[in-house]
Amino acid sequence: ACAWGRPSDAFGPMYGVFDGIRRVARLPGPPYHFMSRVTQIDGDIGICKPGATIEIQYDVPPHAWYFDQNGARTMPYCILLEAILQPCGWLASFVGSALLSEEDLSFRNLDGNGRVFAEVLPDAGTLRTVTTIKSVSRSGGMILQTFDVQCFVGDTLIYKLDTGFGFFPKAALANQVGLPTTPEQRNQLEAPSSFTVDLTQRPATYFDGSLRLAEPMLLMIDRVTAYDPQGGMAGLGFARAEKSVDTAEWFFKAHFFQDPVQPGSLGIEAMLQLLQFTMLHDGLGQAMKQPRFLPLAIGHDMTWKYRGQVVPANKVVTTTLQITRRERDPQGNPVVFAEASLWVDGKRIYQANDVGMTIVDEGNAPKPMQRALIETVDAFVSEQPVDFLPRTRAFWRRQLGFLPPAVDDVLSALLTRFVGAVHMSGALPDLSQAPRGVLFLGNHQTSIESTLFAIIASALVGTPLLTLARSENSTYWLELLMQHIFSFPGIVRPVMAKLFDRSDSASLPGIIAEMAHEMVQTGRSVMVHVEGTRAVACRQPVQTLSGTFIDMAVNVGCPIVPVRFAGGLPATALAVRTEFPVGMGQQDIYIGQAIVPETLRSLHYGARKQLVLDAMNALGPPLQHELPRPPNPQWQAEVVALAKANGTNFGHAVFLRLLQGLSTPCEALLPLVNAPSDTIVLPQSPEGRWVAELARRLWGPQGPRLQLV
Repeated sequence: ACAWGRPSDAFGPMYGVFDGIRRVARLPGPPYHFMSRVTQIDGDIGICKPGATIEIQYDVPPHAWYFDQNGARTMPYCILLEAILQPCGWLASFVGSALLSEEDLSFRNLDGNGRVFAEVLPDAGTLRTVTTIKSVSRSGGMILQTFDVQCFVGDTLIYKLDTGFGFFPKAALANQVGLPTTPEQRNQLEAPSSFTVDLTQRPATYFDGSLRLAEPMLLMIDRVTAYDPQGGMAGLGFARAEKSVDTAEWFFKAHFFQDPVQPGSLGIEAMLQLLQFTMLHDGLGQAMKQPRFLPLAIGHDMTWKYRGQVVPANKVVTTTLQITRRERDPQGNPVVFAEASLWVDGKRIYQANDVGMTIVDEGNAPKPMQRALIETVDAFVSEQPVDFLPRTRAFWRRQLGFLPPAVDDVLSALLTRFVGAVHMSGALPDLSQAPRGVLFLGNHQTSIESTLFAIIASALVGTPLLTLARSENSTYWLELLMQHIFSFPGIVRPVMAKLFDRSDSASLPGIIAEMAHEMVQTGRSVMVHVEGTRAVACRQPVQTLSGTFIDMAVNVGCPIVPVRFAGGLPATALAVRTEFPVGMGQQDIYIGQAIVPETLRSLHYGARKQLVLDAMNALGPPLQHELPRPPNPQWQAEVVALAKANGTNFGHAVFLRLLQGLSTPCEALLPLVNAPSDTIVLPQSPEGRWVAELARRLWGPQGPRLQLV
């Protein structure tokens, strides 16, 4: 009734005024209607104010048209998005929003920021969406509302979203000017290109096999009119596609009655499909047995903004995107992110950031994550120091698809210089029946140890480690440098940090919940430096430990593995915290016996915390006898001289000296390592540009001039 019928049948006598010639905002009709029933209401009908909450359910048909029309049998993102946005429209109508104006109003989504936590498959059953009005405001004949939305299957959180809508009079929609547009964005729309692919002809590269684009009803791009794999601001790729507007399109009939407009969710789907096209064109799934696309990148925030609409009178819808980063998820699957815009007849009306897409391999039936983890760790258990370097290199070779010699050189030099030994005193318990990651908890001596441990421990657990880090790290020189190192052409950098703003302590529980969810869903392991900041001297026991982390391990059902870093600090306190082991020496890493959740559950809270603290402090040499590893004063003096001569920071000088100390650097790094006093000449290629950027960082402003030929 609220889609195509009498408004008063949907919302009672208060909407009787709309049963005649006046028009009211509607919900979409079939086949784009994704609500089955309203099961709970907390709020009064006809009272438009914040706080009103509803629960709406949608029964997912196992043979729904969108499963057949999608490139894989999973609910497309546009359908999931509609299924949680439509309850916002129903709630807005229930509280009588349209009665606040004497004019007929249309309802439009304006923006959103959300994260999908799991895909919805044909056997999902029922989606349960809980929607709350957060704010209501009126301005210039318009009514603006914001909503908090959560969607569940059973008790499993599927999607969490903050979104805004507006009720607009006809004149306001007719006079929309679109989004602000830069010259660069305009050039992306208009730049000539010789690249073209007609998708209406369904070429085999993009429509055959298990990894493919959508079927015609769901395909929102007709032709790709530009693709440059080295284009865009990040040099990772730029693409453009078009769709001709057809007044007979099914969605104009469904969305909305007496107010035909293309759903914004289908505009987002066009962006995702263009991103899929680039991944297909680049052959990212070729090494997989049975690859398919997920609906989008699971577990990542995506934001969008709408400032215009596509209506039957329009002619051409254009989608542009530039790839911003390439990564791998914890299972090694390729993930690509982009910024995208949607244009209608030359006007930019949609913008979306962190549009992400993942390829998974259904042809692999891997053993449970924990079983593989145990088998890997067993090889490391030793009373003697572990020969960690070969195993670490082998893992990253598998994880990245290949290990470029330049990246191998950097990682090997870094580990060899600053890691003395890795000791393991036990294997993890067999949790193969309830696969989870492990929670590493350790002390903190130097900045570099976090990077070193993440590289090594990822090999131990068989998937890239996730480290809880300060939000300031996003602009820290070491983080930026490691991001560049893992951006070597052809490899996909994994996400290995969860950032926490220490000034916003209230956000920590939410961040911990996100990490716990990732551990449960993917078996990923987490590292936390429990005191939050670096110590300034050794021989000091760890005394601070938030019980929240122990609670997380107990609730998730994962073991806690204690870690101790030793040898990086002197016994006498330093004046400032250090980035590298004191005296440019090394550190030892001690990894202890796992503490299983059953043990923790049997103890009261104070005893749990003390057990974990004691386990950390008992590792390695006795605390009262700890000493720093032997320093290397000559090497340190050489780094100081490099930093002074080149005008660069000490850390970049450390990395430059590391590469200069390689006995046989790879061919790609030779120009950087053997740089003359005036100019470094590099090839004009993706690899050459990668080396050039590395040289720019390490040599600094007073170093040799860079020349690409």
